[in-house]
Amino acid sequence: MRLKNLLAALGLSIFTFNASAALITKTFEADVFNTYRTDVVNIGDTISWSLTYDDASTSYTVFNDGVDGLGGTSDDTVDFVSNCTGSCQLKSNFTFINFSLIDQVLAGIFGEGSTLRDATSQNYAYVRLTSSGTQNYSFIKDFISMNANIYSTSSSGSLSVQTRTSAGSISSKQITFNNIREVTGNVAVPEPSSLAVFGLAGLLLAGRRFSRK
Repeated sequence: MRLKNLLAALGLSIFTFNASAALITKTFEADVFNTYRTDVVNIGDTISWSLTYDDASTSYTVFNDGVDGLGGTSDDTVDFVSNCTGSCQLKSNFTFINFSLIDQVLAGIFGEGSTLRDATSQNYAYVRLTSSGTQNYSFIKDFISMNANIYSTSSSGSLSVQTRTSAGSISSKQITFNNIREVTGNVAVPEPSSLAVFGLAGLLLAGRRFSRK
């Protein structure tokens, strides 16, 4: 329950966008290249994650955590907006739909008695694409940071979780990965307005069944 609450607070599996956004989903795989202070995965393991973003966007927003010191909550304020310049083709905030590795790392931290340490007063999740095909994905929220960079000839990334040991010392759990590849291409995501229609239809059908009994 503790882990689920933390993930919910991070907003890793819940996402909302403007209904007019041209949302797409991408799924990636990568190979674990190295691990540091964590044994939840092994070198050579394959990891994967999926994320959603607006493919018509040319800017992303970086937020301050607000008075409560937590990212992704209602009192967050805008720090700055970054717009496309030069070779930039797209900039957009994104949301993870799935990144099970985060669950694994957090479970390992709790299992050894460490606690999480909020290491930043900012939070953001953005994708940047260039005319040369370079893709950059960056995520920071509270105690978790993740970066993935895909170039024409190479790719690499890392996932870090900031912790504090029971003795009070600060450490970082980190996993690095390479050979990042897109495994699904661009998959259209139903607009929130469409999802609402489907949900309403389901409720009406359920109501009709109930009234006949």
